[in-house]
Amino acid sequence: MRTQKIRTVTDDRLVMDGLLYKSENKSDTIVINIHGTAGNFYANDFIKAMASGYTDQSIDFMPVNNRGHDFIAEIKRAGKLKSKTIGYAYENFEDCIHDIKAWINFAAELKYKNIILQGHSLGAVKCVYYLHKIKDKRVNGLILASPPDIVGLILKRKKPVKLTGNLLLMNSSDSLQVVSKRTMEQLGRENGPADIFSTYSPDKKSVLGEIGIPIFAFFGDVNEATTMNSEKALEILHEKAERCNDFTYKVFRGANHVYLNKEKRVAAELAKWITSRYQ
Repeated sequence: MRTQKIRTVTDDRLVMDGLLYKSENKSDTIVINIHGTAGNFYANDFIKAMASGYTDQSIDFMPVNNRGHDFIAEIKRAGKLKSKTIGYAYENFEDCIHDIKAWINFAAELKYKNIILQGHSLGAVKCVYYLHKIKDKRVNGLILASPPDIVGLILKRKKPVKLTGNLLLMNSSDSLQVVSKRTMEQLGRENGPADIFSTYSPDKKSVLGEIGIPIFAFFGDVNEATTMNSEKALEILHEKAERCNDFTYKVFRGANHVYLNKEKRVAAELAKWITSRYQ
């Protein structure tokens, strides 16, 4: 496996960083990982496990930043000295289109035949929103890693506490998040742009139903980002994915939201799914 630092610029001129893990064998297939809430391209241990698990099977892997990385982040503006303060706390959800498009462009320029989008947590919501809005034919596979019902989760949580200015503190039994009022209102609005998976309303139509490419969706079953049993949440997503004739879903027993101590198992299962369809 060979590793290199990579960088791209979005069409609204923000600089994004990531890593490219390349197999020792030439690969026609790449997985682009879009991180979740306040995440980044390097922190989670499952990134390292997937880098090994994928490249061992001649699948290249590209974990990358989006403008929602970390809670508050100074993001460089291309060609300018001043940066822009964004991060999860201040991100505009709909701007995920710029970030994902830039990374797909990057992969396409490297001449990959198969581009698979992999979104973890909020990143899964962003991937589906992107495909709904852009209809990007260059993407021919989708992995939804712990795809959360953002609206349902926000409705379930305690009322946020005001910190200062327009910043809120979201507190639940397993997380503590700093986020702006504007971002929270956007993410938590029923029928808003982030209301994608909607397991809070099983019969509600979802833009997930527009996607016809192969999908692999999975959860752990420990402290997951669900409002219900992980198996039930996946069954609801399967029903909402009306156009997808190749929808695989799985619960990894004993795994939490970042698959702690189960990373290699998750990576091996995903690599198996990818090789069976794209190689």
